[in-house]
Amino acid sequence: MTEQECLAKMIAPGQVRPSKPYRGGVIQVHVTRACNQACFHCTQGSNFGGKAAFMPPEMFRQACRSLKGYFGVVGMFGGNPATHPQFRELCAVMREEVPADQRGLWCNDPMTLENAVEMRRTFAPGISNLNVHLDQKAFDLFKQGWPECNPVGLTQDSRHGPVFLAMKDVVWTTCPTCQNGGAFSSIDCPTCQGKGIVRDNEKIWELISGCDINQKWSAMVGMFRSSLRAWFCEVAGAQSILHQDEPDYPDTGFDPTDRYYKGKIERDDAIIYTVNETVAMTGVEEVRWWQMPIYSFASQVRKHCFDCGVPLRGRGELAMAQEGVEQVSAAHAEIAKPKRRGRQVVVVDSVEQLGVERLGAFTNYIGNARS
Repeated sequence: MTEQECLAKMIAPGQVRPSKPYRGGVIQVHVTRACNQACFHCTQGSNFGGKAAFMPPEMFRQACRSLKGYFGVVGMFGGNPATHPQFRELCAVMREEVPADQRGLWCNDPMTLENAVEMRRTFAPGISNLNVHLDQKAFDLFKQGWPECNPVGLTQDSRHGPVFLAMKDVVWTTCPTCQNGGAFSSIDCPTCQGKGIVRDNEKIWELISGCDINQKWSAMVGMFRSSLRAWFCEVAGAQSILHQDEPDYPDTGFDPTDRYYKGKIERDDAIIYTVNETVAMTGVEEVRWWQMPIYSFASQVRKHCFDCGVPLRGRGELAMAQEGVEQVSAAHAEIAKPKRRGRQVVVVDSVEQLGVERLGAFTNYIGNARS
């Protein structure tokens, strides 16, 4: 599959997804990756050490305003948002900026009864995702302060597949030059430098086109190097946040406070999108970042999807397992420093190391734990 064929099958943030009960879509506002748990293979890297930042309330307001007119759920997301020192201020902002029936919360533990009460004032229970990860105390706090909510995961763990396992590091095919009738031996081959294998880009594009998070789940707004940014995918945002201290790491996110315009170039009637200026277009229409087509996010796809392991659906580990390994690849080895002392990290360099058992839908966390 080619890049263009893949993009044609992908879903942009503003397209409707078949995501009941989430109003046809979710866009998360990531307020922190701090969390009181350390689930194996957390999509946001909350299982890794390092300093976690907290989005300021006024930046959170800007993020919410960038989603004005969005039809789906606007989620407060982490990490665990309840660990944010200004959690209740964030809730107040959300009540002011987001319609009541669109306010969702992704949280594993209210931390305090006061927080649970504030959650009840703020969020719609039917579109919130509250997985307590086997924690009775967290379950009880949710129910005491927010009786209408429906926490899950008290008696059943979740299973998480490896996320920070770059497909570009593990999906290989036979070198076409030295293994398929070319003039070079594998030792001297200029294509594979003697490895006999090369990255299988066609296979990677095919895998990306069916990614469970893109097809069924969420885009994200978050904070990157102290600035507000938006990504077509929550894992793309997580990668950026975790790698942001690397000087050469690219800033791939859209600025959601920018003004975006859609219009046609008169000379060929092609539809284009621009930022902050209309150039020479006709039929000009202002749009928000999430209304851009998936082709506008192509540079994010090239970077972050190739650096992601979600489409491989590796079996991974139970989230709360006492023993197990974090599977990562070379692209993320430097950030993979578990905050749980003694937890093992394995650097994977081929897809075969994931084994033959794979997940069904990557995001069916509790269902995958039962199988």
